[in-house]
Amino acid sequence: MYALIEITRTRSRLTVDVENLNELQLTTIINVAKETNLLNTIDSKILFSALGSQNQELQIATAHALNALPKVVNDSTEYLADVWESTYDSSISRNVVVSLLREPRNQPDVEAFILRQITNATNQNKDYQLWLAQNFHELAPTQLDAEWISQLLTWLKHGPQELSVQIARSIAKLNVPTSSAEQILAAVLTLIDSTKDARTKISLASTIPYTDSFIGHELETLLVESLKSSDSKMIADAIAALNHVQLSEQAARRIVSGLNDYRPQDLPLLIESIVRSGHGETITQLLINLPGIRAAKTLPRGYLKNAFRLSSDEHKKRAQEVATLLEMPDEDIRLVVEAKLGELGTGDPIRGLELFRNSKLACSNCHKMGYLG
Repeated sequence: MYALIEITRTRSRLTVDVENLNELQLTTIINVAKETNLLNTIDSKILFSALGSQNQELQIATAHALNALPKVVNDSTEYLADVWESTYDSSISRNVVVSLLREPRNQPDVEAFILRQITNATNQNKDYQLWLAQNFHELAPTQLDAEWISQLLTWLKHGPQELSVQIARSIAKLNVPTSSAEQILAAVLTLIDSTKDARTKISLASTIPYTDSFIGHELETLLVESLKSSDSKMIADAIAALNHVQLSEQAARRIVSGLNDYRPQDLPLLIESIVRSGHGETITQLLINLPGIRAAKTLPRGYLKNAFRLSSDEHKKRAQEVATLLEMPDEDIRLVVEAKLGELGTGDPIRGLELFRNSKLACSNCHKMGYLG
């Protein structure tokens, strides 16, 4: 093949009758044409026909060739069905062929073709539906109209339940109109209610679009509890969900009271979810608790100022004070604490012990006093 490449470099077009070549010869010619920039001299009909071959080497060579000819793909959408058939054939590199359709996806005939696949998805086998669920977000038009949203939600509601998470994940990657977000939210919440598996509930919740609507006490409780799971994927999905929804005051308080129980790397996202909840007293308690949170020392410089930039003046001021305290060396913090203690009057040690052991205040969860905690 290398000899052919060198010979062909001096030519302006291929003079081989490619229609009469066997698959091995055609594979060689396509590879040579690609290396010598002569692909545009091969009839596009032959390339699209080769893409549907059962010969894996020919399919892959043709897919790479077409990937180098976006204009040919754009101008040859009449062969789209042949390309599509090849994309979910197990013998071809699916990602390469999907990339062929990504560029012309906003063309009316391409958009209509992909929409038909979505519309007819429930009539196909599960393997095909799984492939489509994994890839349609790359093939959908950049702007979705009401018909697209309607067909996607129909598939989400009536497709195989085991594929619902994958379909919902791909929908979440689309540029969905704001007016459709509530429809998608309602459909996902309905699916969550219909499944008994906690893992599936959390996975579906991670696909919820941004919303100010309350998602329900039961789901909130599950999300907060999932943050303490030993399953890192479950934690990641719970974090994703919490950062798309408006927390109730009860859920926000539960997170604030147990911040030391969560993974240190999740602290910034948890702080943001509390701040976004807008519950003033809970946000104040968050700022009171932060200096005692071990992971708070690892927050980036300037993080709290940015996180509270849209908060009230009082919370902005407190956040700045907390940031200053967190940036102090441990010895300086000890001196500040001792100075504050010196300003206090005589306390009631019995009452203090009762408060320290109080299950609601949960001081002993993070702190130790003698043999307690």
